[in-house]
Parts: sequence; structure tokens; C-alpha cells
Amino acid sequence: MCTGAAMEAAVDTVVFGLEAPADSGTHRVSPPNSPEAIMPRIVGNVLASESRALLEEWLRVNGNGEQREYVEQLLGL
Repeated sequence: MCTGAAMEAAVDTVVFGLEAPADSGTHRVSPPNSPEAIMPRIVGNVLASESRALLEEWLRVNGNGEQREYVEQLLGL
């Protein structure tokens, strides 16, 4: 998720299931200073267990792809 892009597009709310590893964008982006810009509300851990189950299923079915390391990092948090 690109929190900066969400701010530029005036997105009101960003919803995610699992925290992203490594960059943790939602925790490192500062609210904008300009009056017309908004900082979206960040709502996390929405259906987190369901998201985790989908990623675990993906590993079982497609686990040899280039994304495996990233998905394992997500699940390790």
C-alpha cells in the first residue's frame, strides 16, 4: 500500500488485513502540511485471520513463486 499515493488521491480511509513487513508505510508517513491535503484514516487488522488463511493457502498452492519470501515475512509478523 502506498500511503503517500492515498494522501495525494484524497482517499478517506485505508483498510488492511495484515501489517506489511519491512517498510511499514502506514507508520512512517507523516500527515501532510497543506490545508487541502488529508491524512487518510488507517484501519488495520480487518479480517486479519481470514487474510492469514488466504496467504497460507496461497503458499500451499503457489508457494514456489517469487513472492514466497514476502508472503512468509507477512505471516511471520
